[in-house]
Amino acid sequence: MKIAKVIASRSHIEYEAKVISSRKADANLLPSDYGLASFVSMNLANAKVIAVVCNSRVINPDYTISPQQPSQAIQRAVITSEYSNSRLIILNLLVVGYVKDSQNRHQPPSEIIPADTDVYLLSTQEMLDFHRDPKGKLKLGYYDLIAGLDNVLAKSLLLLIIEQLEEHVPINERASLTLLRRNLAWQSTLKSLSKV
Repeated sequence: MKIAKVIASRSHIEYEAKVISSRKADANLLPSDYGLASFVSMNLANAKVIAVVCNSRVINPDYTISPQQPSQAIQRAVITSEYSNSRLIILNLLVVGYVKDSQNRHQPPSEIIPADTDVYLLSTQEMLDFHRDPKGKLKLGYYDLIAGLDNVLAKSLLLLIIEQLEEHVPINERASLTLLRRNLAWQSTLKSLSKV
């Protein structure tokens, strides 16, 4: 299901995408379709890039731009006419890998994702498939990428990803996910104790 369009990048692995209006979407979009830790894909010529929603912003043109300043008044008119008084939702996407030649790679692709690239929500099955190595074993090769982010949401993002996987993987694979979750909780506890 198409949910957004790429509008900018902050780096080679961090992109911003504007959630599309319901009338342009493949189906009626719900906030849960693009919530934190939702997995999405973007198609390039020879690969499907996989990213995770790592943050979001809501922009209300009525309060963002002051009509008293002439240049901003013009910007407001453009925003208002373009989006018909709608509120914008901007998603921050973190590229965690890609699929090429039916192989899941948990590393950034070398290609840049162009502006206006469509962003699609991964189905649960696609999300689970991305987390499998060629032998079918559970894989979170991007774990260190997210854990190393200088972002207050990094640990929450990892916890949400782990919870999603725990809901759908066989019981024999949940032990490693539970261990990861407990490790994150322990790190958070130690960090909060060090601030006392």
